[in-house]
Amino acid sequence: MLNLLFDLNGRPRGLDDLKTLQEQTQYAIYGQFLGLPACVVSGCEIRPQAGGQVDIGNGLVFLESGIHRFNGAAGVTLPMELYLDAAVDTDMRPYFDGVSRACMSERKVAIRAVGGTGEAVRVMPEGVLRFEKAREALLREVGDLQFSTRIVATDYDTSGKGKYGTKAYGWQLSGNGTTVDIRGRFPVVADSRSSDYALGVTGGAAKVTLGATEVPRHTHNMGNAGQHTHNATVAHEGDDSSRIYGVFVGQQNGASGGTTTASVQQAGSHTHTLDAAGGNALGGTDEHENRPPYVALGAREWIGLL
Repeated sequence: MLNLLFDLNGRPRGLDDLKTLQEQTQYAIYGQFLGLPACVVSGCEIRPQAGGQVDIGNGLVFLESGIHRFNGAAGVTLPMELYLDAAVDTDMRPYFDGVSRACMSERKVAIRAVGGTGEAVRVMPEGVLRFEKAREALLREVGDLQFSTRIVATDYDTSGKGKYGTKAYGWQLSGNGTTVDIRGRFPVVADSRSSDYALGVTGGAAKVTLGATEVPRHTHNMGNAGQHTHNATVAHEGDDSSRIYGVFVGQQNGASGGTTTASVQQAGSHTHTLDAAGGNALGGTDEHENRPPYVALGAREWIGLL
């Protein structure tokens, strides 16, 4: 950037000094716009009117590497486009040669039907391309993913693309077009060391049913029954009309009333075998929840200013 040198005992001020001031000021202002497409810097608000027409407010527009004024328009039917009109000389003043000539020149922004030649900014019912969106396009990479707790459905068309003139322009809702379909899925960082996590690979399930081979390894223990006996006591009365016949310890056939204790032969120490393979299956067949706690968010992918 050039800087004028000032000296109390310096030369007289010349027109080239003023030109330098003008150029350097413009360079400083326009620097942040270099590399951007034609866009609206400020203003140009659209106000709907009766009969489907709109009024467009005053504004500043970046066109053909410069910032230019737009004085607005009334009663237009969209779509239209803003373009840079021819230069107009103004402010006629006398020069040293005695001839009056323009001392200022300005190119203003005008409006026309879509399809003209040269650089232009489209004006749609939803709005115009603004500086903030054009700047965003420089900072984004195609494929950038963004999550949000709020999705304005009216800002997107039926293909999921953000409409021109809205804040959603340049984005497309996840699962539409060529975007990654992340709907109903948890994202995980890709890992080139594992084919399970190669870029774009999907997997997992919301609910699962465990098979026999997926049940954790375990055992069913049954204790040793041990050696034991079973005792039975039999009561009886001995008379002429009621007799108990048999061999009893300490009694004879037809003996008088009393009790007799009989012992069943000892079973001995033994075990009970459980056939896990051939037995009846246990457990249910319902699927079980396979997800951690979650919150659903809107997702969109940057596709660029198409």
